[in-house]
Amino acid sequence: MAVADVVELANGGAQQNQEAVALYDEAQQAMAQDNYDVARRKLQQAHQTAPQDMMILDAYGAFLAEAGPQRDGITILQEAVRQQPNEGFEKYMYLGQLLDGEDAVASIRKGIQILQWQVDTLGGDEQEEASEQLSGALCALAERLLGSGEELDSVAAECQQLLNRAGRIFPDSPEPLQVLASLKVEQQKPDEALQHLRESMQKWFPSLQRMLADSDSERDEEEEEKDMDEDDQDLDAQLPSFEFRFETAKLLIELDETTEKAVLILDSLIEEDDSVPNVWYMLAMCLLGGGQTEAAAEALQHGQKLLRKQEDADELAKDFSDLKVAIDEAAKEQAAEADGAVPSV
Repeated sequence: MAVADVVELANGGAQQNQEAVALYDEAQQAMAQDNYDVARRKLQQAHQTAPQDMMILDAYGAFLAEAGPQRDGITILQEAVRQQPNEGFEKYMYLGQLLDGEDAVASIRKGIQILQWQVDTLGGDEQEEASEQLSGALCALAERLLGSGEELDSVAAECQQLLNRAGRIFPDSPEPLQVLASLKVEQQKPDEALQHLRESMQKWFPSLQRMLADSDSERDEEEEEKDMDEDDQDLDAQLPSFEFRFETAKLLIELDETTEKAVLILDSLIEEDDSVPNVWYMLAMCLLGGGQTEAAAEALQHGQKLLRKQEDADELAKDFSDLKVAIDEAAKEQAAEADGAVPSV
């Protein structure tokens, strides 16, 4: 969930102090301008002004979970749980991300319980939205169980059941199949993993291919400008999240013998946001795997420039350094092969 969306989590609640509402609105404006420091301060002031207001409390906790400090986010979200334990699944999902071990799992299970109640009681579009959210929550629980450090055999059966349930609840979602692919990777079943990944991609990858084909084709300038807004509005509906597609590319690199689809996905992510070092790193790795050493070196260089601007990136910096060594060695081998292919005079 994007930081700019967190203020939309709740719609109503207790009577609101006008000053708190004004501060809340100022926080929204600050987030729209990516001014997170101001947004954080305004939400804090709004919460201090109206500490019982659930809309502000939920939004403040969600913001802290996304933008930090996450320790403060845990405190605020737990306060929201105390004030309204049986409504609002979002706070439980955030706590599932921020807490450890059984506390995290228990939080996600509570969020699932609330969502299941919504699916059972709502109708129409609201029920469909709740079904999609429930499917995502079930996938989140499966991922959390897989990453819990427990023995795989002890959680695999439940993960499979959760993902099957998620797929039945919202068949259009690519997420259950992709998480299932990750499960099969953990079970050392790469062929099954790749099959599930391809089934997941069928739900969205053709849309990406069509969008890229449209952007590359020559179009009348007026027609292109006219359709631009509509295309932008359709983008979110057609494609999974940035993070989901990045995970798809990582799985493709691990499982697929070819690199074309992974490169296409990573290129599209860079067009969407070229400021993420990890994406450049994965693109460089992918290009190297395809024998494109020069392009791989260029991608790695872009990522390294971005990495220098980040703090606490020592581990990723080492990955970049190791990949640079591999690219340099591959380039030398290619040069030697080319020299050997030139007939002597």
